[in-house]
This record gives sequence, structure tokens and C-alpha cells, in this order.
Amino acid sequence: MADRQGTRDLETALDRYWDEILAGAESPSTEIDPDLATTVQRVRAWDAGPSSHPAFASTLWEEIMLAPTASPPLTLPPAVVLPVRPMHSPGRWLVSRRPPSILRLAAALLLVVRLAGAALAALYPLRMRDQERLPLFAPLGTFTAESEPEAGKTLLALTLSDLPAMRTFGGMMVTDYPQGASSLQRTTKGPEVLYIAVGPMSMTVVEGSEPIRVIPPRSGDPPTSDFHRGVGEGAVLHTGTTMVAPAGSVIELRNDGSVATRMLNLITAAGNYGSERHGAIWRWGSVGMPQELDSAIAIDLRQVTLNPSAALPIPEASRGEYAAAVLDGQRARELSFVADFGWRNTGFTPLAAYLLKVSGG
Repeated sequence: MADRQGTRDLETALDRYWDEILAGAESPSTEIDPDLATTVQRVRAWDAGPSSHPAFASTLWEEIMLAPTASPPLTLPPAVVLPVRPMHSPGRWLVSRRPPSILRLAAALLLVVRLAGAALAALYPLRMRDQERLPLFAPLGTFTAESEPEAGKTLLALTLSDLPAMRTFGGMMVTDYPQGASSLQRTTKGPEVLYIAVGPMSMTVVEGSEPIRVIPPRSGDPPTSDFHRGVGEGAVLHTGTTMVAPAGSVIELRNDGSVATRMLNLITAAGNYGSERHGAIWRWGSVGMPQELDSAIAIDLRQVTLNPSAALPIPEASRGEYAAAVLDGQRARELSFVADFGWRNTGFTPLAAYLLKVSGG
């Protein structure tokens, strides 16, 4: 007979170990077998693939929850003549069945699916290409991706020396504007730096005690000079334009054109907020670490392309200065941050992404 108490103790220890892994514990408990602990850690590390198809989940649930149906009672046809002596027709045959544990069965199926996904993710980077195996990650210590002809394409390299010291949200935010969409950006707690990744966009200053600084792209010949806009004034912002909004400003951004546009929040003071209207879609690129920025703030924005399984190594000492966002919001889950390696493409096709570095004194 199976040791039920031992099985129950193992399940309890495994649940406790899994909870510690999910909570990010640096030294999880060692109550379970080391090989099993290694398997759990691998499952957690590679659990970045897409969710199961809804049809699969629905079918699995129906099969798990399918209850055994009872046999109908025995009935006699109307034409049968009953015997003289009274007899009782037999009722339902009751068979004692012990239903299997639904939770245990579901847990076993889930573990099998996770292990299969982890094995696929682990073996995919080792596939053969041109008679050579691809490495799992790009080498550390460099800023560019693995074998990418367009990796590290600079979109913006800017140093701002007139911003006050402030605490930022960290990370990068992306807002997409279909035709006719708009948003309001409110700098209630501190300044904000916005970048038009895809233009043109119409900008109007709604409120503010100080003018908005507009920095056109430097690709013109000759380059266009910076200009300022006050309350009630506006401008058309082309791709590559940067805006610096002082604290206390309210800016309206609109897509008055016929193609979709995009704006990136590069620096946002903690406490600022915005609102989207008429179909504008806001999303986090990556939730970074809050920063304390001082004078001479340097901004470096690049567009990179990552091959499947390639990574962008980030120096550990300056990891809080970096943020990333995919260009295609539908593939956001394929850009995963892996400790000691930086952002990694966990998908099966090349992935385009923005990479932002913000540093200050």
C-alpha cells in the first residue's frame, strides 16, 4: 500500500517550495529532493511561453469535470404480463466507486504540460543551423545583440542639463494612437520627456506656467532649432521629435493623420499620469526601477532586433538605468528579463525592441 502520509508530506513541501520560488526567495527551503528542486526551478525559469489555447483549456476542464452517469432504472415493457405472485423489479445497481482526486489529476496534467514546455524552450536554442549549434545567449559585456546587422540603431542621443533633480517611475511606457485617437499628459509632480516614435502628431498645450520645449529631429539639413510653445499654442510633431514638459503642464497629443502613430514616455516623474481617449492604447514596455536623477541627464534610445534566444546583456552595476519595450505590443511576453543576461527573445522569430538608457548625476 502506498505511503499516503509520505505523499501528503511531499505535496506540502513541494507547494511550500513553489511558493518560495514565486515569491523570489534567494535561498528557498531544501525540504525536497535536490533533483526535484532543480526541475521546479527550470520550470519557473522557462515559464515565459504563450498561454495554452483556450480550446485546449476548455476541453481539459470538461474531461476532468466529467461525472459518471447513473444507469437508468429497469422498466418493463407495457406488453409484458406480470406473474400472479407479486414480484419487485430490481432498481438501480449501486456500485461503490471512489472518484479520483480532481485536484491531483489536474496538478499532474499541469506539471506534464509545464515540463514539456520547459524541455522545448531548453532544447530550441541548441538546434542546428549551417551545421553549427546556436549559443543560448549572446556573450556578455557588449551592448549589441548577437549577429544583428541593424542592432543598436540610435534613435535619440540627448543630454538635458536644465531639468531639476527628481525621482522617476523608471521603465518605459508606450502609447499607440490609431486614426483620431488622443491623450492628455499631466505633469503634476515633475517634468516629463516624451518622444514621437512614429509621427506626425498634433500637440496642443492646454495648461502650464512654463512653456513646453520642443526638440526636432537632428536629421534635417540644416538641423531645425529647438522652439517653445505656451498655453493655447500647438505644433505638428514629426517622427524623432522630443518634448520636455515642465511640472504643472497638461499636453494634448492627437493623431489627425491617416496612419497609426506612437509616443514613448522616456522620463516620467513619480506621480505624473495621463489619460487616453478615442482608442489610444497605453502599455508598459518594461517596469523599471525608480531613479533619483540629478543635473545633466543623458538619454540614449536605440532600436534593436533580437534573434530567437539572443539576449541584450545589461551591466549589473547600471541595470536600473535600462528599460526595454517591443515594437509589436502583441509580442510583449516574448521579451523576458533573465537575471545575469538581460532582455532575451523567448520567441521563435526575430523580435524588434526599443532599448532605453537614462543616467544622471
